[in-house]
Amino acid sequence: MSQHYDKGQGKRIFGFINTGASAGAIFGPAMILLFRHRINEENILLVTAGVLLLTLPLIAILNREFAKKEGKVKRSRLSANPFSGFQEFITHKRLVGIAAFIFLFTGASAFLYFAQKELLTDYSRADRKQLLGSVELATNILTIVIGMFATNRIARRFGMPTTLSLVPFVICSLLLLVSMNPAIMLVLALQVVRRSGNYAITRPAREILYTAVDREARFKTKPIIDVAVYCGGDVFWIWLITLLGEGGLKLGLTPILCVGAAVTLIWGFVGVYLGRKHDLDDSE
Repeated sequence: MSQHYDKGQGKRIFGFINTGASAGAIFGPAMILLFRHRINEENILLVTAGVLLLTLPLIAILNREFAKKEGKVKRSRLSANPFSGFQEFITHKRLVGIAAFIFLFTGASAFLYFAQKELLTDYSRADRKQLLGSVELATNILTIVIGMFATNRIARRFGMPTTLSLVPFVICSLLLLVSMNPAIMLVLALQVVRRSGNYAITRPAREILYTAVDREARFKTKPIIDVAVYCGGDVFWIWLITLLGEGGLKLGLTPILCVGAAVTLIWGFVGVYLGRKHDLDDSE
């Protein structure tokens, strides 16, 4: 979508577009609950495949509508060099910054999931299902509300530095609070804040950043960041938490969460840097 909208349009509509994911996350399980006595697992998979196939005509319709809107705008061809995406990544400060932002995001997520796992150990399987199901429901509802009514207002009124750093700084503060009182309900509430804040605010803002890069970066470097950096970050932070905990330094939950708060604080400052650079380009 970022190739079809400019920076101002992205700030206005990306949050709203992103609510589709949360609406689907509520609609899908609701349909399964509604028809659970009439449909078996195999047929659920067929329904799922059918829903996925419905995206194909939607893609065709969107492409046609965008083609009408943009007329005969001629877009530059992508380079045939299979390594051009890596070259763009290495030489483009903005893309390195986005990669660092996603890398630190995976760190914040890893520390929170570690705390959640540790504190849910004493709960029964049924209790865990109920608690985590409540987290999913609250996350998706909150994401829709924020995405429809708040995201575009935050981005347009306060600018990209605040939009990108708001959730990291809030999570940093809450992580320090949880480290002083590591209760499961606080951790789950923080998970709702982190996930809904990411889906409704941070992720749309991150996508807005790609409205300021060329097509080569958008289509060849972005997948490197979204896949390699994201997955590599997950592996790195899991090993680091293992090293800090039972696999090495034997630190308890509280000091590990303090390390997580420090990672999240750095994440917020990277968001401020990226946001300022994006808004500075707008002013120029």
